[in-house]
Amino acid sequence: MRSRRPLRNVIQSDARAEHAKPGRAKDLCIALYRLPLRLRMAIAAATLILLLTSPVPLGSQKHPAHRPLQPPPTQAQDREGIAGLQKREIAASMAFDVNGLLDQWTDDAVLLPPHHEPIVGRAALRQFLEEKKQQYANYDMLAYNEVWNEVMVIGEYAYQWGTVSFRMKPPTGSEIGGAVHAVRILKREADGYWRVARAIWNEAPAAGQ
Repeated sequence: MRSRRPLRNVIQSDARAEHAKPGRAKDLCIALYRLPLRLRMAIAAATLILLLTSPVPLGSQKHPAHRPLQPPPTQAQDREGIAGLQKREIAASMAFDVNGLLDQWTDDAVLLPPHHEPIVGRAALRQFLEEKKQQYANYDMLAYNEVWNEVMVIGEYAYQWGTVSFRMKPPTGSEIGGAVHAVRILKREADGYWRVARAIWNEAPAAGQ
């Protein structure tokens, strides 16, 4: 019949084994030190070769390779991206598409309409656009156009100023139209799309005034 050691003896023997580990490592170092110099150099060279030829690079698990940096967009690409913003804005304005218009603004956008408190953030901008959509719910948008007299790109930002004009047909009566002069700051965001970050506008005088 197999004998069983008391639990206390088992714990004591395990503890002695743990304390013996540093001693074994010390004995190994002493043994290596006592080897001839040429043999020690051969062991060191073999160890170095094994490390250098390992299929897994040292530290690869702790420090993953960084993604290569993408080159900044060219001036032509920035101009094309800003032109794309203008096309998307015109399409969304023609359709009174509030979500489509919001997608063309940054999350921290600021709009400064005339005779109105600053509109700050996407939620406030949505409310403003929804109110305008309700105000002109029965109107047909006949035309909407943007003409920017100047567009200047500086890094991931750009500014532009120009005129935005529109024509609408009310439920009764003749069509109406108008125009505003605007200055805007645009931003190229992480997804590569240009969006409106800041904007201010005022009504343009009627033709002939």
